[in-house]
Amino acid sequence: MQFFSPAFLSAVLVGFSVVSLSIGFAFSDLALLFILPLITVVFKSGYDLSLQSWQAHRARVVKPKTKLAPFLTGNLSAAVVSLGFTILAAITLSWQILIGSQAEIALLVTASGISALVYLVTKRILAGFLFHPFDAVWAARLATIAVTPIVIAAFYHYTWTHAVFSGEFLTSSLAQAIWLQPYDLPERGGSIQMLLSVMQVQTAAKLWLVTELQDYPVAAILFSIDSALFALVATHTFVLVASYVDARTPRK
Repeated sequence: MQFFSPAFLSAVLVGFSVVSLSIGFAFSDLALLFILPLITVVFKSGYDLSLQSWQAHRARVVKPKTKLAPFLTGNLSAAVVSLGFTILAAITLSWQILIGSQAEIALLVTASGISALVYLVTKRILAGFLFHPFDAVWAARLATIAVTPIVIAAFYHYTWTHAVFSGEFLTSSLAQAIWLQPYDLPERGGSIQMLLSVMQVQTAAKLWLVTELQDYPVAAILFSIDSALFALVATHTFVLVASYVDARTPRK
């Protein structure tokens, strides 16, 4: 139960943001606010791990009474690194949620639970060998590495075998494919619509290229690279959520 409780809570947090955004965006752009709890947790978790790791190294590297000590706290670098990943995760996950089918949404939530469970088990094992916070830092890295291939395989298989696009899109030129746009999203104008249009163009170009090269191995490679990048970001996001929940779960 010590593993399943934090893993379950992590999956609930991810599931709430993912499902709420997926359903709510059909009615209002304000549904994007549902991603904020998840993104806030990701930033705080990434910040904590980076800062704790640096502080542990700092105690052995920087002399406490030097003039540089007050400037080498690690707060700024931890904030910058965590913010950079948080922005990437927010854009990547939000787009996938908006264009994803119900099955893909279910895959995301399931992946979050698996990522959390692998992280918690790995951290428990490493705690017998490493001091904190290195047990958490290395558990996050190893869990991301372990689960990412599973997420790649799941999304690659589903998208490659179940994705459906109109015949007009599949037989069009690149310019026509970009104009047609592969996903039917609400058009309400404004900055959100502009950002979504940019994402539509990028996705349409990628899908058109993969379709045109479907008889060549390079198509699978291009598709795999795209799936791998998304899976890596998604998995690390879920691991960070698990780390945040675990750090705040009372120990008996």
